[in-house]
Amino acid sequence: MSILTSISEKKHVLIVSPEILEEYRRVMLYRELAEKVGHYDERRLAVQKIIDLGYMVYPKKKIRVVLEDPDDDKFIESALEGKANCIVSQDRHLLAIGMYAKIRILTPQKFLQEA
Repeated sequence: MSILTSISEKKHVLIVSPEILEEYRRVMLYRELAEKVGHYDERRLAVQKIIDLGYMVYPKKKIRVVLEDPDDDKFIESALEGKANCIVSQDRHLLAIGMYAKIRILTPQKFLQEA
């Protein structure tokens, strides 16, 4: 089962913010993703599915946790605002933190193993 499938089946909630969606849109344009994820239309549809399934939050509190890449703080801010149990990411800076305020940071593989 994929993460998006479990979200569409209401087994998990996807928390997003405008800043996260903007990053997803930007990243999905990377040419090197075409080989891994698929052509542009497939990537665009994946982002649209995230938009459709996501629970939008607007973080009020700014934090400074990811010292090596402060732009990644938006994921922790959104998780805090949405009262998430975990953050699912492949980002090495986030994964290095491991946990913040009882919010675990897991790879997609680890998340699916535990789900």
